[in-house]
Amino acid sequence: MGGKKKWYILILMCLGILAAQYSQFLMSQLGMTWLAATGNDNADTAQRFSTLITAPLIAGAVLSLASGALVDRFGIKRVLMVSLSVMLTGVTARIWVTNYYVMFVCMVSIGAVTTFFNANIMKLAGTWFGTMAAFAIGIFSAVNSVASAFGTVLGAVFGDNYRAAFISAAVFGAVIWILWAVTPGVDGGKNATLGAAEIEQKPAIREALAVVLRSRNVWILAAAMMCVSVAGNAAGLFLPEAFKARGISAGAAGIATLFGILGSAAFNLVSPRVIGKFRRPRAALAVIGVIGAACVGFAWLLELGPLMYFGLFVGGMCSYGLTPVLLQLPLSFAEIGKKYAGTAGGVIATIQLGGCVIIPTYLLLPLSHGNNTVFFALEGSLLLIFAAIAFVLPIRSVNS
Repeated sequence: MGGKKKWYILILMCLGILAAQYSQFLMSQLGMTWLAATGNDNADTAQRFSTLITAPLIAGAVLSLASGALVDRFGIKRVLMVSLSVMLTGVTARIWVTNYYVMFVCMVSIGAVTTFFNANIMKLAGTWFGTMAAFAIGIFSAVNSVASAFGTVLGAVFGDNYRAAFISAAVFGAVIWILWAVTPGVDGGKNATLGAAEIEQKPAIREALAVVLRSRNVWILAAAMMCVSVAGNAAGLFLPEAFKARGISAGAAGIATLFGILGSAAFNLVSPRVIGKFRRPRAALAVIGVIGAACVGFAWLLELGPLMYFGLFVGGMCSYGLTPVLLQLPLSFAEIGKKYAGTAGGVIATIQLGGCVIIPTYLLLPLSHGNNTVFFALEGSLLLIFAAIAFVLPIRSVNS
């Protein structure tokens, strides 16, 4: 493959996250259908739906730190194959599941793969792309965003046939497992940007954790990523049902939701270059946070049409669209670099995904008392918190 191998690895990274996100976001359209069809709907149906669609994030919150540390110690390929095996087991079993608690476990298993990529994208990009890491992260993040749309839109195409949708996810997952299994040299080699000494550099887990947990920069970045991710998740996970509650059809809801996801995907590709043009990148990020807060909180209330679509698109840009700008930063931290990138990613993903699990379901839903208008206003307010954090973000350089 020569120098082309890094692009092959990037394609496999994108296909891997696509399979996981497709499996998860099918449930955003079909979760209520499955609950009703299997007799699992009751007075707490809304909360059960929320717990199912956010269940993969639990794996992220619990396993991200371990995943990053294990990759730094044992390498990318071994940890990835275990993660893919766990997901494949869960999505295959999901085809026949009729019990809510078993389905919950199956949904958690999907998070094994999203956990791996979210915690280790810095490691993978730094290993294979070097100074082009931000560009690789941007492409990966764009696919990550579109992947959620893929599941949301196709979920509507399947109608009420949730079993057929689950079968498609299992087949997709099996194909990805095979592709990664037969790919050699994932951890580096002559085509990677790492030198031989760096490839052999495998710090002890305790050493890596000690370095990362002492880093003030990592904690600030983790808080910023949590706010951006919780707000960004609002569009992909909760908007379809909120639109249906307004009397909008599943198909129209899927299309409207797609605009927010496309906004984040589009900005993923260019956000490092755009932010890099500003003399004061922290101030630019703060302004973006304020604009995003308004769009995430209120654009969905507009009349279905171009203005709503534009507002949702901008909301996506101003939330998940910032991912490449933020995720590349630890590679520039003197105390982190490529050596501890996996562990740093694990710490950041633990806080990020822990917030995505806890904040919407166990904080914002109870506070909103089932009122979608209040719920999305609270989701948007997280971007106001991000705007404040932006002024102390450890931005030393943004690749242009």
